Amino acid sequence: MDPESAFTFAYGETDRRYLLHAREQAATVVGRPTELFAGTCAVGTYIDFSTGTIHVSNLGDSRAVFGAASADGARVDAIPLSWDHACEHEGER
Repeated sequence: MDPESAFTFAYGETDRRYLLHAREQAATVVGRPTELFAGTCAVGTYIDFSTGTIHVSNLGDSRAVFGAASADGARVDAIPLSWDHACEHEGER
């Protein structure tokens, strides 16, 4: 399975299973069942060592960054690998 399909399957299956769990819990929780249906965030990474390719996926208000240290270790840069899914981003609207 290619990385994109694997991420799509994993997030979809997690969502499906959690929704079933939340519905079961909502039937037993009195007062605040809507808290079970609040937003979700996830970041996944797959590194293909044979090609040196990093595949990143993110869901919700989350992001992946890569920390790269300078040769002498004096500085670490955070290199963005994804961006938050938020309505503030034009591409998300």
